[in-house]
Amino acid sequence: MQLDIRRVRNSELSFLCELDQKIFSPPDAFDSPELWEDLEIFFITVNGIPVGSTAFQHNCDVADTFDSESLPDVGSVYLVTTGLLPEWRHLGIGKKVKAWQIRYARDRKFKRIVTNVRASNRHSIHLNKQFGFVEIKRTPCYYTDPDEEAVVLEKKLETY
Repeated sequence: MQLDIRRVRNSELSFLCELDQKIFSPPDAFDSPELWEDLEIFFITVNGIPVGSTAFQHNCDVADTFDSESLPDVGSVYLVTTGLLPEWRHLGIGKKVKAWQIRYARDRKFKRIVTNVRASNRHSIHLNKQFGFVEIKRTPCYYTDPDEEAVVLEKKLETY
């Protein structure tokens, strides 16, 4: 199994939206190219076939306000989304992608990574914690389900 992570081309945004709708439930899927604007987006591929995606927003922070807007914060990178098609989960791909995300942030000299996860997504929370992310807050009613909290996690990166 050859795992690669490559940038999404503008000509692939419609396909990316279709893929995201297969990965996430309708309220969470980025189903329009406009939703991907201002993000650095990557396909996660296995043997050249896209099986997921991940996207970053540079120099912003959702941890302080954690509403629909993010605040400028030079040195922070917001991990907006990471998702795999259901049939590609629990195969060790997530661990490889998480390691790549951390390398990505370090290589670009970010001081910290911030992300959010549904509280019910225990697997993703556990994976982030395995890589040194710590929970810094919970935000109720962040998602369309009023009973679902968002768990905000951060990883501070060493500076060399």
